[in-house]
Amino acid sequence: MTENKNVETILKNGDKALSGMPYLYRSKGLPSEVYDVRMREDINGELLKLAIADTVIRYPYFGVRFIEKDGDFYAVRNEMKLEAHHKDGFIPLGGHSNNYHLMGVTYWEKSLKLSFHHGLTDGRGAKTFLETLLRFYSDYKNADMGEYEQIREEHHLLASELSVAELTDPCDKKYELNGKSMKIEGLSDKGYKLPETKNKDDHRRYEISFSQKQFMDACKSIGASPITYLSILMSRGIKEISLDCDKTIVSNFPMDARHILGCDDTFKNCVKSMTLPYGREEENLSDSEIAAKYKRLLNAQKEHDHCAKEFNNINMLLSVIGHFHSFAGRQKLLGFMEILALDTYLISYIGQFDMPGELVDEVHLYSNCSSGLVLNMTCQSGKFIIDLTQDFSTDKYVNALRKQFEKAGIDLVVSDEIIFETPFDELSEIITSPADTGEQVRDWLDKFVAAAKASSQAAKERAEAARNMSPQITALYYDAASGTMKSFDPTKNTQEEMQKLVENAPSLFIS
Repeated sequence: MTENKNVETILKNGDKALSGMPYLYRSKGLPSEVYDVRMREDINGELLKLAIADTVIRYPYFGVRFIEKDGDFYAVRNEMKLEAHHKDGFIPLGGHSNNYHLMGVTYWEKSLKLSFHHGLTDGRGAKTFLETLLRFYSDYKNADMGEYEQIREEHHLLASELSVAELTDPCDKKYELNGKSMKIEGLSDKGYKLPETKNKDDHRRYEISFSQKQFMDACKSIGASPITYLSILMSRGIKEISLDCDKTIVSNFPMDARHILGCDDTFKNCVKSMTLPYGREEENLSDSEIAAKYKRLLNAQKEHDHCAKEFNNINMLLSVIGHFHSFAGRQKLLGFMEILALDTYLISYIGQFDMPGELVDEVHLYSNCSSGLVLNMTCQSGKFIIDLTQDFSTDKYVNALRKQFEKAGIDLVVSDEIIFETPFDELSEIITSPADTGEQVRDWLDKFVAAAKASSQAAKERAEAARNMSPQITALYYDAASGTMKSFDPTKNTQEEMQKLVENAPSLFIS
């Protein structure tokens, strides 16, 4: 029980949001991520409420609210209930609509929607909550009312498994490099950007389902994982319909970095970005050869130092914004993150769910948080599900993917276009810090410029060293003219450009 008390103490005093910080300063708030669960029978609201209460006992860090102080956010225990809202839709997170909770549950007939805030957790963390919730719900559903108290006690006993390690923040330290990771050959520097992304429109999605067995058989036949095979099919589909494309198609996807960074149990955001190219070389390879190449590239990107560098860069960014002690100041500083766009498209595969198949038919994952073309894939009850989302109007990419599946002999079902919107958070309701004064900002910049000049030689040496590192490295600097952070790739700058940047930028950070 000591671990439980330690967790309670942390949540009472406030657990500072570090890994979630980049998601907390959006100008309009952050849209919810949503797990949309399709049940086989209508949902019993009373049993769902019992299951939610038990799940929060096991995972108290999901039953929290944020408080804001001097620009920082802290998760503290929320004394108000995490409700099950009986409605066909979503519930905004972080404000009065949802009792200030950062997880939201709505249900209607056979549909259960679990919304989660990326400032609190990532897809894997929310997946753990959802799986436990549905198992607890199943326990109650399959029991007589007279057994409910015993079931509740059994569920509450699982709280003894609670560990402080579950609250580990991967951005709480700088990681040492072992020096074993080399520059990765075969990754694309700049990829093809879909022309439609210039014409933003409503978010829409297509729901695609297909047999787990059929798809896995196809994967095994070429030695590919589900994520790499889907990448091959989608990238090839885009390449075939993009006649003006003279650049490499790039698939981007998040990789769970918990094990690599030594924080296996954490519920907090802990993903590293990875990429796979599809260009002229891949066009001339067989599927088996592409799969082998992709496996090599993924393994290289999973090396400890590449993960550590990415998280050290995040720590570097957090250190910079920590000099601003207001929500408004940090919001301005992080404005560049709202216009970041990945090359070509994004794939996310959360893996197979561990939920009762007799209760759950499908699980979908979607949000209007991401811009461009996004494929979110899940697996449940013998089916793979892809929610293909985009914020522009065309059906050519879903049709391109459909064509590749047909060529591979894999049967699939594709829905009509679904226009949707997941709600922005209500964190603006809890902001208490006054804006930084001009004098405070100038004082901080003066100190920072002095420090940058004093270490200009060290900065140049780091910049030169960075030229020999992976092209995935990102360097950051504070641009005084715009008042925002900007990024550049030191592997692409000439020595003269690097010298000019070091001399003129008020701050330069290279991990």
